[in-house]
Amino acid sequence: MKFKAKDLYYGFLHMLVVLTATVLIGSICSIPTPLVFFTTGIGTLLFTLTTRGRLGISLGLSGAWVGTILSVAPLGLGYMAGTTLLGGAIYMAVGYAIRKNPKVLKIFNPMILNMAVLFIALSLINTSVGILATAPWTAIVTIIGIGIASMIKRTEALSFPIGIAVGTLFHAIVYGLTPTVYEAFVPSLVVPQFSVASIMASIVAVFILTESLGDSKLVADSTGNKYEPDKVIIGNGVATFVAGLFGGMPVTTYSESCGYVVATKNNRWQSVVITGLLFVIMAFIPQVSTLVSYIPIEALAGVLMYLFTMVATTKISALDFKNPKTVLLGISGLSAFFIAPIVFPNISQIAIAMIVLVVVNALLKLKR
Repeated sequence: MKFKAKDLYYGFLHMLVVLTATVLIGSICSIPTPLVFFTTGIGTLLFTLTTRGRLGISLGLSGAWVGTILSVAPLGLGYMAGTTLLGGAIYMAVGYAIRKNPKVLKIFNPMILNMAVLFIALSLINTSVGILATAPWTAIVTIIGIGIASMIKRTEALSFPIGIAVGTLFHAIVYGLTPTVYEAFVPSLVVPQFSVASIMASIVAVFILTESLGDSKLVADSTGNKYEPDKVIIGNGVATFVAGLFGGMPVTTYSESCGYVVATKNNRWQSVVITGLLFVIMAFIPQVSTLVSYIPIEALAGVLMYLFTMVATTKISALDFKNPKTVLLGISGLSAFFIAPIVFPNISQIAIAMIVLVVVNALLKLKR
């Protein structure tokens, strides 16, 4: 199949849909914007190649990894790269396990997976509070802007960019804007380093991968393409592993991207290749990164707060607390989640909470 003029149009729109979220996650984790663009673009191209272009989904920096990456950030860039590499390796290992035996998917208990997403959301809400503390009203205005735009049909799809624009305008008037001037970007390999903390932090990959499975199944069902979970996870793994080689953080399929594909019914691989190439090209144009840096971090924190408060609310409502087992699992997991930073300050609290959940769930099964 050849490239068509409409592929450039849809590829550009797809890039705009993914841009806000991937820049947001990169900013929170102090990943330079050119590197964010580069790993987003390369990741998208590798994922498209691995899945043979059957889904048309773009990748971006994974919000579910923010807490994990921040937990190892004090150790240095090498350890962040090591954690990302391990995450990618875990993705690929699970993907090949699924390919060999599809029954592997059954080990993911819905209750545990819902709790995993809840932990991730709670961690990111806490992160957003720490970031917006320097200019809370900017975050509040951003959240209000997103809320209003999301209630209007014509602006619903662009609610996050609109909220960021409103928050940025408010911040410019009240505080002023201070951009970061970027120089020419030159990709360089980073020597990965590993520690007990980074290894423990990467375990969260096992539970995060279900996000990609859900996204890809939604697109496959909506477009009539074959659902191939092994290729989806392997594709995420390859893209994440390569991101780690350059000092980036894990990438994943984006719900925003999936929603775009479902809404436009355009899942041509040519279009998403254009999206990936646009991100790579932008990485080498410093003026683009400088322009993006005008967005205040507090506005991005407002987006993070809005998004993951919504996620947490959804996951809490999905838990069956009428079941005594669910209540005990919830108490065990949440207790571990909040106590972990005190007892194990250098290990991801999400990883600790998930280990506790898995152990308690196993003990409850033995009790039967």
